Amino acid sequence: MLVRAVHLDSGLVETTTETRMPTIEGEQETSVTQNVSVERRGGYRIETIVFRDGERVAEGGKEVRGVGTLRPAYARTDVAFHWQGEGSEFPSIEYAIADVTNNRTTLDVSTI
Repeated sequence: MLVRAVHLDSGLVETTTETRMPTIEGEQETSVTQNVSVERRGGYRIETIVFRDGERVAEGGKEVRGVGTLRPAYARTDVAFHWQGEGSEFPSIEYAIADVTNNRTTLDVSTI
């Protein structure tokens, strides 16, 4: 089984994954889960193609829009920043960007 994500704006294939499916005996359906990772921007057409002995036997697709509005699991937290007091201009936690490398940001965080 081949799964690919095609960006709706550019029409380019963003990612492709392949998975071997288990052998299916007789007339039955079998569910197979395949994760596909894409950038959280725009929309995609997720296309699935099923092969049997190297020959394409089935295909289907579905459009997914607004993936940029999805909040990743690591951002779902109850952590919040609280101000020191009424009318205070400074937060109780001070933070600054220490480093930015390979699409990752390191923060320098300290309490006041």
